[in-house]
Amino acid sequence: MAIYRNVQLSFWTDSKISDSFTPEDRFFYLYLITNPQSNICGCYEVSYAQFTNQTGYNKDTINRLIERFENVHNVIRFCKETKEILLLNWHKYNLNKSEKTLAGAENVAKYIKTAEFKEYVFYVINCIRNDSPVFLENTPIMGHPCPMQASVSVSDTASVSDAVSDIVSNTNMLGGIPDGHHKDKNIKYKKPEKATLAYFPNDELLDEAFRGYVAMRKQIKKPLTDRAIKLAISKLKEMAKLPFTDSIDSDTAIEILNQSVMNSWQGLFPLKNEHKKNNSKTSDSYDWDRI
Repeated sequence: MAIYRNVQLSFWTDSKISDSFTPEDRFFYLYLITNPQSNICGCYEVSYAQFTNQTGYNKDTINRLIERFENVHNVIRFCKETKEILLLNWHKYNLNKSEKTLAGAENVAKYIKTAEFKEYVFYVINCIRNDSPVFLENTPIMGHPCPMQASVSVSDTASVSDAVSDIVSNTNMLGGIPDGHHKDKNIKYKKPEKATLAYFPNDELLDEAFRGYVAMRKQIKKPLTDRAIKLAISKLKEMAKLPFTDSIDSDTAIEILNQSVMNSWQGLFPLKNEHKKNNSKTSDSYDWDRI
């Protein structure tokens, strides 16, 4: 378990904190990101006894602050059954592509008791590992599966222990995520479908073609691992790279993918007719020179 947390100076200059947070809010948010129960994955268990002993607030004040942070500031989720706090934007400033960091977060996240919180954390980790965007709107936590209620009994349960050492740097952890919570507790929420990862978020056709390649690999019972997907994307970009630029030829990349899908090839290869095209261009140039 880390023995300290770093809080950057930008915490105090963040516009949301400056404009929307009361002095009490600021103190409570600092507590949420630096308390002894906090960990590398941004989801931890904390009892009401720990809340009151460490902050000096009574249970009613804790309930009021948690509800405010969920429904007004929209930066946390709280599950009253498991006493778990989920910091929604923790990953933006405390997780990176380091495999050691991601493995450490996974090792801690496997102890999360709230199913939706665990699915959210592992989804975020997977997005970071695959260099894919995180679509929070489609995650289970946006449906508010465990709304906060004031009538919660005090239970001093043991907090989830950290499995790895971590040094966490907190900057502006506020991102204005749309609130999926509805105050009417009689309304039943439909669990949203799991978000689909975007391999090429800026090119819909290329992204669709790559999904077809991934699906084909599953169909031939040779599914791609996360590592293999990274390598395949890198290889595809290299084969379809435009000369003298860092951009890729989307049409060529799609043809390469379709070629492998049509032939049920495990790998990605240069286009079959590419060599012929090159020879044809050379021949045409030669004939023109002779003329």
